[in-house]
Amino acid sequence: MITSLDKNNLKTLRSAMESALEQVTKQYGVKFRVGSARFSPDAATFKVEVATVSTDGVVNTKKVAEFKHCCHQYGLKEEHLGVYITYNGMQYKISGLSLSSWRYPILADRISDGKTFKLPESAVASLTSVVSPSFGACQNTSCAGLASERRKIGGKVVTLCESCAILHDEAMAELKSEAAGS
Repeated sequence: MITSLDKNNLKTLRSAMESALEQVTKQYGVKFRVGSARFSPDAATFKVEVATVSTDGVVNTKKVAEFKHCCHQYGLKEEHLGVYITYNGMQYKISGLSLSSWRYPILADRISDGKTFKLPESAVASLTSVVSPSFGACQNTSCAGLASERRKIGGKVVTLCESCAILHDEAMAELKSEAAGS
């Protein structure tokens, strides 16, 4: 009997919940993932993700849907989902995209332990014919270059040419150093 919630008994509860959901998984053909929990000593709230499973066995999570929809922006194809890559001497399996992470948009599961990591576009350069993909025109209105870099500006991701991206990075570094000095 649990009288107070803590990290250890939440791990036990998570395992029990996942085991109990296996029956629902088999009955309805969907996949559950019990995620993180917020808790106090008296109550807890778990994040539970439910996803359909396609006929080829791929679990249709948000990261998979984003990959299928936007992989071409990174020079990838839909069939690259599930491909094994080597990055920094470790083996990974491409598992999706995280469009909210412009610096590390590639999601990959490390083969040794199954943990998911966010990787830079350069991690999949061997799969693409283009090392630095072009995203169309630079979004700096006073520039006519081809965009090849992404930057987050004011909560929005914009595409810039290499020169404008360098200028942006320098300006951001200057702002941070001024803020640190005040």
